[in-house]
Amino acid sequence: MERSENAAPTPVGGLVAGQTAGCLIGSIHPTFLSRPLDTLRLYQSLVTRVSHADLYQLELANVHKMNALTVNLCTSIKSNWYYFYSKTENEYGCFSNFALYGFYLEGEHWKTVEHYFQGQKFLDEAQRKRVAFATTPKEAKRLGRQHGLREGWDDMRDEVMRRGVLAKFTANANLRALLLATGEEELIEASPHDYYWGCGAKGTGKNCLGQILMETRTILRNQA
Repeated sequence: MERSENAAPTPVGGLVAGQTAGCLIGSIHPTFLSRPLDTLRLYQSLVTRVSHADLYQLELANVHKMNALTVNLCTSIKSNWYYFYSKTENEYGCFSNFALYGFYLEGEHWKTVEHYFQGQKFLDEAQRKRVAFATTPKEAKRLGRQHGLREGWDDMRDEVMRRGVLAKFTANANLRALLLATGEEELIEASPHDYYWGCGAKGTGKNCLGQILMETRTILRNQA
């Protein structure tokens, strides 16, 4: 039966399992993108039909079309995923390595995990001190990109990150409680640029920081 020209638009025209985010983006009717609750229902219907990478790409492509309420709603329905990136973007921004939660490790106070991680790139104590005393995590990262990295850094960087992340959440009770409250859900660093520590702009990255956070969550839960 043919569809009436006056019938209400459907959010996705001819959606079938296996379609990619690119196909879905073009089929979303603009009327639904302007109504938060309808867009929420649309996302709920997509969660079971597209891959994580496709859904993430779909959100990136449409975020400029939706108001803030819609974005918050769409984020909240992904019960299996917690996204974080900027240290100030939402309540889980504190999972970022740039978040200002200090700790003592290996005889030094580190202002952030980023400070610690960058400092471990060097065997030279003076260089490590410069990183530790850096005013901001951004400055610490800049110093960490200087020449003179210790031999075998690429082979040890994951373990260094594990130590820093565990120390951060061990030293800060409120953060520890928030991390444990995420249960068994997947944690994803939504960095659009980093395909190693984060998921990257296409949502296909390794998400190593998210994996380490989930490992840390398990360790802390077993210690409780």
